[in-house]
Amino acid sequence: MTKALLLVIAVGTILGFCPPLAKIAAGRGVDALSFAFWQSLGAGIGLTLLCGARGVRAPVDARHLRYALIGGCLTLAAPHVLAYSAVTRIGSGLLGIVYTLPPIVTYAMMLALRRERFEAMRAAGIALGLIGAVLIVGLRGGLPDPAMWSWMLAALGVPVLLAMGNVYRTVDWPVGASGQALAAATLLGSSAILAAAALAGGHPIHRPGLDDWPIAAVVLLTGLGYLLYFELQRVAGPVYLSFIGYLMILVGVGFGHAVWDERLPPLTWLAIGVIAAGLLLVNRRKPSAA
Repeated sequence: MTKALLLVIAVGTILGFCPPLAKIAAGRGVDALSFAFWQSLGAGIGLTLLCGARGVRAPVDARHLRYALIGGCLTLAAPHVLAYSAVTRIGSGLLGIVYTLPPIVTYAMMLALRRERFEAMRAAGIALGLIGAVLIVGLRGGLPDPAMWSWMLAALGVPVLLAMGNVYRTVDWPVGASGQALAAATLLGSSAILAAAALAGGHPIHRPGLDDWPIAAVVLLTGLGYLLYFELQRVAGPVYLSFIGYLMILVGVGFGHAVWDERLPPLTWLAIGVIAAGLLLVNRRKPSAA
């Protein structure tokens, strides 16, 4: 088993628990923006301390600041607030499905930027991914409750944002930079953006107490997950990185069924199968082990 595949399994499983934890936190009065803020800040501080302990240099200049803010916005702040807002309306299982789409969207973007070669089979995979999304959102029968339609449509913005983040981090990755340092900077950049958004919108940030265990749990998972996440991007590239969605859907659907008894209609399972077929086509080329 290659290093890249092991990292996909580890990162997808670890980060797959974040949306369900956000739903648990929401039930305890923690809003999506506050949850994402503490997730980013806590994990960012933790990784910064780890960098210091390991002697990893984290340059502070305009180039790295830009990377931290743009990467933080596209990788964490925007998609996480959207995902955490949606999970309370559509459930952990349905949200997990949207995390299977970033590989398809990422490949399409890399193709448009001419950073990937056109291959008919992989292009067919993009088409299947779109068909799967239409089966869920375009046909109301793909949802347990038709009232979820607008939030499911909004949730489809998550894979687009994540794909943009995957592409941006690859294109603008500072030469010679440590993935560890960039992970810490991106997390802190995300927390700065979320704090600014809360301040600008007059949105008070929830102050965690001793009983806010979902926040503590997500900080630990995010710190470990993003440490491995940036290493995965370094060794395998943005398209392969996106395949963590395979594991995230398993965690999301499994958690949703076990904890909240969420049940998906037959059309949704058909859509999952179509998307999985698309993923297999897009993933026809495997990266070399690093």
